[in-house]
Amino acid sequence: MIYAFILFIPFILLYYKKNFKKLSIIFISILAITIIYDKALTHIFKIENGPRVEMFSFVVQQFARTYNKDNISKESKEDIKLLFLNNSLKDYNSHLSDPVKSNFNTEELLNNKKKYIKLYTHLLIENPNTFIDSILNNTYSFYYLFDKLPDPNTKTYIEVNCIKEVEASNLLEIDVAHLMSRVWKDYKDACDFFNALLEASRRAGYDTLTIELNNHYRTRIQ
Repeated sequence: MIYAFILFIPFILLYYKKNFKKLSIIFISILAITIIYDKALTHIFKIENGPRVEMFSFVVQQFARTYNKDNISKESKEDIKLLFLNNSLKDYNSHLSDPVKSNFNTEELLNNKKKYIKLYTHLLIENPNTFIDSILNNTYSFYYLFDKLPDPNTKTYIEVNCIKEVEASNLLEIDVAHLMSRVWKDYKDACDFFNALLEASRRAGYDTLTIELNNHYRTRIQ
């Protein structure tokens, strides 16, 4: 949400020109407190960074929408396909980034930055409306009062930290794809479920429970 706040700062300052200095001090203070608070808690509780793909939600959606909606060159389509695993481009949902984001090949993007920056710029120039539509469709629940929540495309789940590389020692690896589709009554029900699952693995002599997700992410619960 801090990004949304930063995005609206210039418009607020422009609208309230008479109070520019006072508002600037307030906004800078809010940003400073938020950043320091976030960094402090991250350090104190040793919170691991989430998957890097979370930084690219807009980019992922823009590539997927352009691939599915626009008449682009065969070469561009092939380059975009390299960024998405498991043929996930067909799962594009304009209102929800998870279907394609969960199969996004972050390593391909980061290892070929110049190539994909050039591709992104080229597609943006050729299809500006598609890129704008992608962002608006993916965010309208923030500013459209009549959007229905919870989104019918989503489901109840507990989010745990995903890691790309799994430690090789003393892990219990199990296939729980059918368990992940379970809909829990509430947060406590979800916590009880995973606590019971973790306790069972400990009784079996394991220190860490590892869950396979989407064939290329694994979730570790300690």
